[in-house]
Amino acid sequence: MRGTILEPMAIQAGLKVPSAAITRPDNTTAYTANDVVSTTSTQNITFSDVSYIQGNHIMLMDATLRIDLTAVPSGMIGFKLYLYDSAPTAIADNAAYDWIAADKSKLLTYITFSVPEKVGSTGILWTELNGINRRLKLASSSNTLYGVLQTLGGYTPASETVHTITLGFAQL
Repeated sequence: MRGTILEPMAIQAGLKVPSAAITRPDNTTAYTANDVVSTTSTQNITFSDVSYIQGNHIMLMDATLRIDLTAVPSGMIGFKLYLYDSAPTAIADNAAYDWIAADKSKLLTYITFSVPEKVGSTGILWTELNGINRRLKLASSSNTLYGVLQTLGGYTPASETVHTITLGFAQL
C-alpha cells in the first residue's frame, strides 16, 4: 500500500555529461565582484542534451570549471553558476548579475565553485564539485539547461580566456 509515504526515486541507467565553453571578449576590463562572465550580451551558456527524455527529472551529480590560464589572477575567489530550465534574460559580460522578475520561474538552482587551482604546467585552472545531488526538473519538451556564470571576486581577466563547464547528470 502506498499511502502518504514518499518512495525513493530510482535512477535510470545512464549518465549525461554535457559541456559548454565560454570565450570571453577581446579585452582585459576588470571584473568587480558579482559580474557575469560571458561572451556577448545576447548569449547564455547552453547545456544541450542533459537528459534522454525531454521534460524529465534529472540529478545534478557533479560539476567542473576549467579556465585556460597559466595562473590564478589576484582577486579570483570563485564563481557561481546559475542554472535555468529555459533561457533567461541575457546579461552582458562584465555587467552585474541580477535575478530579474521575468526569470524567477526559470531558475532551478545555483552551485558555487571555489577558487580554481593551477594544474601542473599545462596552463589550466581547475575547480570541481562532487556529490552535489540536486534534483532538477527540465521544462516540458526540452532536454536543455541554460547557465549564467558569475564571478564572486573582482579581478582583471585575460583577453579571450576560455571557461569550460562540464556537468554530470544522472537520469531519474
